[in-house]
Amino acid sequence: MRMLMIALAAMLLAGCTSAGGYSSNSRLVVDWEEVARIERAARASGVDVVWVQYPMKRVSTTSGLDPLDDTDASAQPEN
Repeated sequence: MRMLMIALAAMLLAGCTSAGGYSSNSRLVVDWEEVARIERAARASGVDVVWVQYPMKRVSTTSGLDPLDDTDASAQPEN
């Protein structure tokens, strides 16, 4: 009985493993436009914003832009 339980557990765990790599044509990056919009609204209201997690957006990795570069200097808020 114990062997049967071990075999069952092994089969269940094997079924949960990945059968292949996950591939996607997009990547999540920081949405600096949204950050700037929220920072402007907060400043106008006299509120301080403390980011726990920046808002993210999905970008295409086939767009010709560097998908690893999530710094868009033109959209980052100025402090």
